[in-house]
Amino acid sequence: MNETPGHEGGAEPPEQRPIPYVCIDCRRTFSAPAGAPSQMDGLAVEGLTCPWCGKWAVPAQSDRPTVRVKRSVMRTRLVGVVAVILACLVGALGYLAWAEKDDERESGENDPARLAAAVAGATVSLDRGLELAGGQGTPVSAKFEVEDEAFQLSIFVLAGAALSEMVVDPQSGRVVRVKSLTGGDDLRAAEGQANAMSKATVPLRAAVERALKASDGSRAVSVVAQLRQGHPRAEVTLAKGQTFMTVSERLD
Repeated sequence: MNETPGHEGGAEPPEQRPIPYVCIDCRRTFSAPAGAPSQMDGLAVEGLTCPWCGKWAVPAQSDRPTVRVKRSVMRTRLVGVVAVILACLVGALGYLAWAEKDDERESGENDPARLAAAVAGATVSLDRGLELAGGQGTPVSAKFEVEDEAFQLSIFVLAGAALSEMVVDPQSGRVVRVKSLTGGDDLRAAEGQANAMSKATVPLRAAVERALKASDGSRAVSVVAQLRQGHPRAEVTLAKGQTFMTVSERLD
């Protein structure tokens, strides 16, 4: 009986399947024919070069991560991007809430009805504030205002060549602070007012008293020295109930 060389008892050799490999860098998988020589023959490490990135690839095992790891990285990056977007949205919403609150505060400070009510309830009148400021120098303007949610009486005073702002508590008459004016809109406004008062022969307090006498039941809200056609005048704003009006009084 004839036997086929290389086969014992006519048994077929077991089929050798391709060996799967996974790249340790790009995590791609590929297969190599069974029996293909390892590029690390003679060493304890078995593997091939990845045909895509040229990095080292090792035999894939059931517990070894494959290209799906790369998808996990992509998912992680996507989660990171979503987190950044959410953080930006939270920041934007916080800013909008702050801006809305700031707008509400500013609208409250510019509310005529609120200011008129505060002036009507003040213990210290505008002309009394001007009298207090006269001890520091020459008042060039004065006004009741709501600033940073606080009701106050602000008076610009000229002392020598220096201009300052004196803030008075309208309820107690206490001088809260005196601050030098060194720049900005306040300084420019005070300089124009001081120029007008340099030509005046009548103090602001007298002009306010005349305006109040002519408008019975009113409270003075502000007074500002200005030049009109070369003549100094006091622009006095009065409040009667919720009604405001401005009258002009001569200062020469």
